Amino acid sequence: MEALVLIGHGSRLPYSKEIVSEIAEKIKEKTYTLL
Repeated sequence: MEALVLIGHGSRLPYSKEIVSEIAEKIKEKTYTLL
């Protein structure tokens, strides 16, 4: 079993969450293409 945890730097600024979500989406897409 593999797990990947993405953690933002804890900033309350909205762009932090957006960047983490964007990276998560890209990783998700790559993961599905590998399966």
